Amino acid sequence: MISAVDYDVHGIVGIRVMGGTEQDLAMVARELGALQKPLHAEPDIVVRFLPEIRTAGARYIDWRQTAFTEDGYFVLQWEHQKTKARIAFDRVGCKPFEILCQSGSRAVPLLMDFIQLLALEKGYVALHAAAFVYDGIAVLAPGWAHGGKTEALLAFAEHGAEYIADEWVLLAADGQAMYGIPTPISLSCADCEHSAQLRSALNQHSRRTLRQLQWLHGAQVRFSRGPFGSSGAARILRRADDAIRRRVEIKVPPPAVFGRLGTLTATPRKLFVMMGGLGEAITVDPVDGTAVASSLAALMQHEQATLMRHYLAFRYAFPGRYCALLESSSARRAEILPRALAGLECYRVTHPRLVEFGDLYETMRPALLSSRCAAVR
Repeated sequence: MISAVDYDVHGIVGIRVMGGTEQDLAMVARELGALQKPLHAEPDIVVRFLPEIRTAGARYIDWRQTAFTEDGYFVLQWEHQKTKARIAFDRVGCKPFEILCQSGSRAVPLLMDFIQLLALEKGYVALHAAAFVYDGIAVLAPGWAHGGKTEALLAFAEHGAEYIADEWVLLAADGQAMYGIPTPISLSCADCEHSAQLRSALNQHSRRTLRQLQWLHGAQVRFSRGPFGSSGAARILRRADDAIRRRVEIKVPPPAVFGRLGTLTATPRKLFVMMGGLGEAITVDPVDGTAVASSLAALMQHEQATLMRHYLAFRYAFPGRYCALLESSSARRAEILPRALAGLECYRVTHPRLVEFGDLYETMRPALLSSRCAAVR
């Protein structure tokens, strides 16, 4: 066992991981590795790995997913991966707030959700967004899952943009700073096929996965062009191939694409809400910041759904215990976002599901460079 490893999320939230094996620590580092840094204050979150977490006599809430005993709530599966963690939701916001996790688990459930919740308590709202700096202008690109956030980031990466974040951004309540959480970049098959730069960033395992998916796609195309191309079997193969290509993601660490990462912080000046569309055209239209704030509040309430599902299961098991911070989080985000976005130029980008990076760059660039903003640093 290794004694402790600290992670500092831009001085906003501190995490200490204790008692894990090398495999346990590597699992956490895949999500937070670039933020590893000694803490100079008591951590907000302690992830404590134990050789065994006992659940004898536990009763299931969701079958084989969540359970509880007289004094503990347990997460037994997280994102289709086995885990065993004990979480006391009524302790969120107290120091230390501990997540007890059994050594050998495949994930620390809800860790990112708790980071975002504790950041909100300190006046920073988390956004499901990509962020980058291009030509001295910092851009925030939020959107629903698979809405095109990563595509926007990668489109400008090919033209020298600086990485801030791909998945999660913490935005200060006054809108004067955004901070990236450098999680692995999730690439689709189409992303890799369209960019030689991305293909060169893949490790051996990811390249093998990409080749297998390309072989499967090629087999489906050949079958569909044959004498049975209009059959029910061909239609099923096409749907299956499309679903697999959309759902399988190849993850790469940000430095593999961007090289050395900078400070992961900037003052945002432009905001592009990314939305996939049914047409073939890419459009960029100005939108009202107040409407954007309402949309993003709804988006983040949706992103909090898994956390709320577990919290409500916890309340079901322990009706006398609750978390005021979590119960007030939606109202707090809705109050912060209009102020945080007040100084930004906001646009809505609509694009086809499979969009070429070059086309996206050329269409977004004029709006990004219009009314040139002051440099961000």
